Order: sequence, then structure tokens, then C-alpha cells
Amino acid sequence: MEKKISIEELKLKIDEIKADLQKHNGDPFLAIIEAWYYKVEILLAHDYFFKQEFLNELVSYKLKCQEIYSGNSVSDIGKRKQIIQELVEKFFSEKLGSNDDMIANNNDGLIRSVKDVTNSIRFCNFERGDLIFRGQRNSEWDVLPSLFRKYQDIDNALMYEAVLIGQIFNGIKSPFMNSYDPMEQLMVAQHFGMPTRLVDWTSDVLIALFFACYDPKNENCDQNGRLYLTEKLNFKKFNTNSSELSEYQKPLRVEKLETYKERFNINEIYFLEPILKNPRMRFQDGCFMFFPWKFNEADNELLGLNRFIRENRKWVEEYNKRNVEKIDYLFFAHKEIDKEFKKEILLELDKVYGISEKSLFLDSKYSDDVVNHFNVLNNHAEIKTSELSKKNKSKLQSNSSDL
Repeated sequence: MEKKISIEELKLKIDEIKADLQKHNGDPFLAIIEAWYYKVEILLAHDYFFKQEFLNELVSYKLKCQEIYSGNSVSDIGKRKQIIQELVEKFFSEKLGSNDDMIANNNDGLIRSVKDVTNSIRFCNFERGDLIFRGQRNSEWDVLPSLFRKYQDIDNALMYEAVLIGQIFNGIKSPFMNSYDPMEQLMVAQHFGMPTRLVDWTSDVLIALFFACYDPKNENCDQNGRLYLTEKLNFKKFNTNSSELSEYQKPLRVEKLETYKERFNINEIYFLEPILKNPRMRFQDGCFMFFPWKFNEADNELLGLNRFIRENRKWVEEYNKRNVEKIDYLFFAHKEIDKEFKKEILLELDKVYGISEKSLFLDSKYSDDVVNHFNVLNNHAEIKTSELSKKNKSKLQSNSSDL
């Protein structure tokens, strides 16, 4: 078994890499590519230092280097090289001692201050709006739509969603709705506490950090939080504002029932961001992922983000084995928040950045009425789902006894 090296030894090995320009007849670009190729080889050989997302990026970069060596055309190599360089340099700065203050307080990679986050997000070289973020106060949780947490049984989840959007079929719009689009109903309902197939994300990393620490009922004080980030371009964009949706400006007609049904018939995760946002969405810089029920038709399991990422990686690996032109893994990253520092982080977010419960949750008489509206709708949906579930069970038992 190979002896594990220390951080210091790894740094020395990487520092010894030199680009031999003579080998490439003075071509500095190829020399740099080869130097980085060897650096990646060393990092991959000591993978116990790294998160899986970082390893995936390194493997992707190594494949790009191989394409250059073989003389094949390479798509977007400049951007990928820059991203990987920034990734590795981030690792050096956080783990190999270029920032003594950070090393002293964050040598295990956990987030313990707002500064830890602002230092970390610079590694990707993305502009604002390219990345989206999500905070969860328990690092052990999957990223799962609230509807799937409430109802693990797909039939009950389907029934609840049907009741949730059912009022639209009677020509009734919820507050903050500007059309009869069922997706608009889901987006508003999600932000006022009803379980849906949507998962909240935000374009502001500090708002995501707030939600990774925010625990009003103190139910996860003994758990680390987790901060996720991903690139919006990983996902197809769900249509929320086009001329194709003009039919939703009027109440539903019976002959359009299938159109409504088809709008929710998706087989992969979509990204969506409404043009018009309700106040809570606006304050939280909110956007969403819209989840299909299952990964494929043969599944009985409701889909979570971790399963989606695993299945995607398997598919990419198989594709790259069969094809010369390689494709990249979906870009996901995450960091844990130290449970002992959650309260300090919340205090810093409030005092320095003005991010708090009061600033993110609309507090007005009208907002109270909206919350009450969705509480009533939620109670109605729960009761109807329970009634329909009992009827289905009774029907199944009756059919079983007839056999």
C-alpha cells in the first residue's frame, strides 16, 4: 500500500515541475499544457486530499491535455484551462499555506466565517449570474424537493400537486400570480411554505450561506451546514415568459387540459427564473430547479439531486469511453459550515451585509394574508390527498379480494 504523503511533500513535488520549452521548439503554449498535465497527474495520484468534484474537474482537464498531444481539435480548451488553473491555485492558497490567516482558521476546509466563503468562490472565475447557490442547515441532507420530503410515495405526491394547482382550473389565482400558468402557482406557493417539486436556489452566495446557518427551531444545532454551488448552464431552461404561454393569461378551458398536463411532463431537471418575482423571491434573489418525478420510467424512487449527479457521471464516463470527442461532468461543488460557528456567521451577515430573517422574509399585513392563504390551501391539499389515498387503497383491496 502506497504511503500517504503530507501536504508539504505534495507541495514540493508540484514545485519541482518545470516546463521544458526546448522540447516543443520554443512553443510556450504546449510547454504550459505539458507542465499542467504533469501537475494534474501528481494531484490525481494523491486523491485523498480532494473532494470528488475537484477530482472530476482534474480528470476532465487531463483528457483535454491528451487531445492536444494527439493533435485533435479541442473545443474551449482556453476556458477549461483557466478554470482548472484557478481550481488548483485555490487549493494551493487554502491548503498549502499562501494565506497564513486562512490556514490558521480553516485548515480542515470548513466554513467558519463569511470571509471563508468570499475567498472560496473566487476559484471558478465565473461572473455573477453564472453560478447559483443553495444552503442547507444539515450537511447530511440530500438536495430534495420539499414535496418529495413530505410524500415519499409517488402517487400521494402526484395527488398533492394536482390539488395544489386545482384552484387554477376553477379560475382562481393565488396572490402574486400574474397568469393562470400552473408553474407560476408552484413558484409562489414554494416561497410561502407549500411543498412542491421546486428546489430554491439563489444567485447570491451570502443568502445561501444564511440559509445554511438559519435554524429558527434549533433542530439542527448539532449538525454542520452545507453550501452548494453549480453552474446554471448545467441545466435546460424552463420556459416561463414567451408568446407560447399567452394561453395562460385566461382561465383554463376543458379542451386545454392536456396542454396543462404536458407543461409539467419533464424527464430531467430544469432551471427556471421568473421574470416577475414576488417580494420574497426578490429579496432572496431566488431561482429554482424543477425536478421530474423519477430518473427514468422504471424507477419507483423519487429523484434527489445526489442520485441525478451520480447517474449523470456514470453516463459521462460511458460516453467518454466510446467517443473521441469528450464531454465534461456537470459542475457541482459544496463546502461544509462548522456547526459551532453558525450563530457567529448569522451575526456577521446581519451586521455587515444586512442579511437577516427580517430582510429576507417579507413582513407586512399583506404578506401575513398571503401566508394564511397558502396555509388554508395546504390544509385543503393535505386533506384531499389523504382522502384520495384512502380511496385508492380501498379500491386496490377490493380488486385484490375479487381475484
